[in-house]
Amino acid sequence: MKLRRSLLVLAAVAQMAAVTTAAQAKTEPFQVEVVNEAGAPLPVTIESAPAEEPFLLQLSVFELAFQGNAISISQVTRVCTGATPECDSGGTYVVPAGKSLVIESVGVIARTPTVPTEMSAEVNLDVPASSGSFGFDLGPAARSTETSAARSWAATYPVTLRAPSGTTVRGGVVWDQLFSGLVEASVTISGRLVSAP
Repeated sequence: MKLRRSLLVLAAVAQMAAVTTAAQAKTEPFQVEVVNEAGAPLPVTIESAPAEEPFLLQLSVFELAFQGNAISISQVTRVCTGATPECDSGGTYVVPAGKSLVIESVGVIARTPTVPTEMSAEVNLDVPASSGSFGFDLGPAARSTETSAARSWAATYPVTLRAPSGTTVRGGVVWDQLFSGLVEASVTISGRLVSAP
């Protein structure tokens, strides 16, 4: 009886050892060595993230209005791009070929007469591929100060808007009612230019 039990135990141990050895043989790592001749090196491609450039568009408006009609207006648009900013003045900005513009923030500051009671900033994107113009009115700005003759306004709007190459980008201000008097306003659109996929 003892002999039979010993043989059974020995057989079980031998079987476990065989299974363990087979499992180890299946899971042990193996090495592959690739050798290229000096005249035919292994081709290597380095993938990097698309290049990004900071972007800033600032629109300054000086306007004398009478019942909502502009009597005289001065409007200056300044666009700065690149890590070492290069700035140009012009009426609008067109996203260059091979790039997309990611707009991340729009800010507005303004000084108006005591009327209007609300104002906001807007961003207009004229996208040629869709033959459409998209206006984004960003909601009322906060009145920061007020006197008997004028109101000051300020707001910053975090946004995420993507404008493909060829899109014309404009900024502007929106008033809730007609008024007379001098308006000074500045709209700043900031974000980054990225390489188009």
